[in-house]
Amino acid sequence: MGTTEDEQMEFFRSITDPRFLHIRKHTGDGHIDDSYHLWTAENAKLDAFLTMDKRFYGVMKQKSDLIGSPVLVAIPEDLCGRLGLQPLDIRGLAAETNPFA
Repeated sequence: MGTTEDEQMEFFRSITDPRFLHIRKHTGDGHIDDSYHLWTAENAKLDAFLTMDKRFYGVMKQKSDLIGSPVLVAIPEDLCGRLGLQPLDIRGLAAETNPFA
């Protein structure tokens, strides 16, 4: 709200923290926003970063050794499995939810 995509990209590209640059290098510019969220999750010492972006999830699975994040990056189906829960139709639930209600 109130920030254009160009302004967001300019902000992400202005970050010079070595850890952020390392994550960004291995995830690519197409995932610069996800790299930012992972970096902030690491700084907040979170256990997991839940994403709906299967492309980012795939990159993280493929390059997890190079990135070396202590934060688990998971999609809802994966997290349910790790917690021993039945998988939820999270996309169906999201489609039914009105964020403005």
